Amino acid sequence: MNSQNTVSVQSINGTQLPSIARQSHLTKQPGRALPILRFLFHAAVGGAIGGHLLVLGLAIYGNLIGSRGWGSAVLFLTLPVFMIAGALLALVSGALVLFLENLIEEQLTMLPRAIATSIFSILILMALASIDQDVDWELIKHLLLPGLALGFPVGLMITSKLRLSKLFMFGAFDSTVVDQQFKESPIQVTLSTIAGLALRLVGVFGFLVSTIALSVFWRDLETDERMVIIYSIYYFGGTTFVSVYLRSRLQVTAAAFFLNSLLLILAVYWEPSGGAANPLPLATFVLIALWIFFFYSFVSLSPKKKSSLVQQWVE
Repeated sequence: MNSQNTVSVQSINGTQLPSIARQSHLTKQPGRALPILRFLFHAAVGGAIGGHLLVLGLAIYGNLIGSRGWGSAVLFLTLPVFMIAGALLALVSGALVLFLENLIEEQLTMLPRAIATSIFSILILMALASIDQDVDWELIKHLLLPGLALGFPVGLMITSKLRLSKLFMFGAFDSTVVDQQFKESPIQVTLSTIAGLALRLVGVFGFLVSTIALSVFWRDLETDERMVIIYSIYYFGGTTFVSVYLRSRLQVTAAAFFLNSLLLILAVYWEPSGGAANPLPLATFVLIALWIFFFYSFVSLSPKKKSSLVQQWVE
């Protein structure tokens, strides 16, 4: 009797299934909530990138035709709106792709996903545009490129196996090594992780804003101002690369000295045209402070044995 209570057997259509064993097997199956959340998070990141590309395309197109319809400042200020709207649109198109894959019971590869998210983005834009105007061929032609710009990066990102959260939090460091060091000195590791995360976020957002600023204000800038923004693109791009990829203390030290020495020279000797105040001294102070905190975190977190970056970044 006790044995029957321990493992009861159910007969369903002639097959016998141990109920307790089957229930324990089901409870041990990993939940699907985390993969779905990761899928949608990657979709939102791809949508934000698509929003950035859309603003960049509008700015370049405006420079080519000499249009001032939107206004340079207005277009520049709409960058966060486009990125947030792109992320929200990507959540919908990503959810539709996920529903489609469950419907056909097959996981699509990168190119079919990119095509599917682009089509879904165009259809969503058409549905939104149909609220104020009739859908015709001219409207479809005007929405093709924005839909592709917003949808194609989503398909690429949801297929990517990059672990973006660990990439931004720990950069080139192995998260398992950071966890081990956290048990020994939690305060130091926490401060080091925050410093590295801050520099990586500043590098990424600085790069995105600088590229938009150059394309939007190109026709309104003097030559020296263009060169300063071009250097800012190089600076933030190099900052992102160093904070994410490099793991040699000598290379990080050399890169930090090279990037910040040029920035310091610009902060001291560059004079904006028109008698405007030079914003670089304050920005240089903040950026160098972030680099100092990052170097401190790099020295404190850098392990003696380093695992492969591919294993750290890819799921």
